This record gives sequence, C-alpha cells and structure tokens, in this order.
Amino acid sequence: MYSLKMNLSLDKEIYTTNDLITLTLEIDTKPLLEISDYIFYEYQIKELKITKIGIKISDNFTTQEKPELPIILNPGQIYNLKFKIKPHFQLEKPFIGPILLTSELDGELIFYHETTQQLTPTLISPPPSLELSIKNLRPPLIDKTFPLEILLENKSEGEALDLNVEVEFPDEMKVMRGTLKKQIYSLKPNEDMKWEINLKPLEAGDYLIKIDITFKDPDSNQITETKEFPFSIKL
Repeated sequence: MYSLKMNLSLDKEIYTTNDLITLTLEIDTKPLLEISDYIFYEYQIKELKITKIGIKISDNFTTQEKPELPIILNPGQIYNLKFKIKPHFQLEKPFIGPILLTSELDGELIFYHETTQQLTPTLISPPPSLELSIKNLRPPLIDKTFPLEILLENKSEGEALDLNVEVEFPDEMKVMRGTLKKQIYSLKPNEDMKWEINLKPLEAGDYLIKIDITFKDPDSNQITETKEFPFSIKL
C-alpha cells in the first residue's frame, strides 16, 4: 500500500544487553482519504485491517512483544504500534527493520507494505555490579582473635577494572593480622576474590563494618560504592 506513511523509532539511542528495546511503528493513514477523493477511483475506503506483521532483526535480537492482531486502521488517523525487542549479545552491526505488513482493504483486497527504514541501535556492555559479603569463620569473643572473611564477587556481565577496596573497623575491633586495603587490576564476570583479616574484639556491642569500593567499567567510567555491615560482639 504505497500511500501509507510509516516511520520507525526507538525509545533510546544507546542500550545495554540487559535492556529491553521499545520500537514504535507510526502509521499515518491520512493519504487513504486522498485516494477516496480521486474522481478516477470512485471508491470510498472504509478500513484497512492489518492481519500479519513481519519484522527483520539481526541474530542478537529476539522479539518479545508484538501488537495483537488483527489491527483495524481507519482512514485519516495516526496509529503507533509498539514492539519489545530483547538484545542478547553485542554484534558489530545490529539492525532492526524493515517491517512488512500484510493487510486487507475493506475485506476485499490484500496489500503488502514494507518500511524502507532499518534502524541500527547502539549496544554497549552493562555496567559491572559487584556483590560484597563478610563472614566470621569463628565465633567472635572478647579478647579472642577470630578470622573474618571478606568476599567480593562479580555476578554481572561487565568487567570491573582498577578496583580499590578499603575496609574500616570500629575502634572496639583491633586488627591483629591482614590488610585493610586491596588493589585489583580486574574482576571479570563470574570471578570473585576473598581474603581474611584477624580481629580481636575489645568490647561487647553492636558495630558497623564499612567497606569502600571504587572501580571502573569497560568504558573507563568510575564507580564508587560504600557497603555497611552490622556486626555484634556478645559478652
């Protein structure tokens, strides 16, 4: 149907592989009114029914949601059809489109219309996200040394670079052995790092252990996080 005006657009310019892409197909049916006005045709268009939608996408995409069919278009109106597309991995030249519509005109004539657009969204790696936990390997008792394990895990899809980890204990917990600062060149996805610090509690009470982390994502953006862990020393 050459008289339809169609336009493809995305909700953002840049996506990570964790995002869901919203694709909008705008269909302008106003030109159908012009056809009805042609004396030569002597035909009044009542409706255009979309019965099938085909969308071409690169191998790293899958279509998760499409408009429910059939779709009735009335001449003179503008319609926005929404699609949800999931990226799974990065590709050198990803693409979305063109889109092919199969439609019926007043239930009598079948038309095929394909958009001329092909969109090329930019895909980047998701920013790394680190998980931090602590675990006392023996019960903490006053004036008794016990080992505390610190575990840093990268369970995200992005690599963390130039990591700096600094641990801060309250004065009531004396550090007997181990380092309070760690520097790591990188922590890849599904990698972890752990180390032990020997502590001697001096007083009973409820305290906070604070750990500061700074690192860079693969695009050299610096990320700073602070984690606090409640810790109790019993009599």
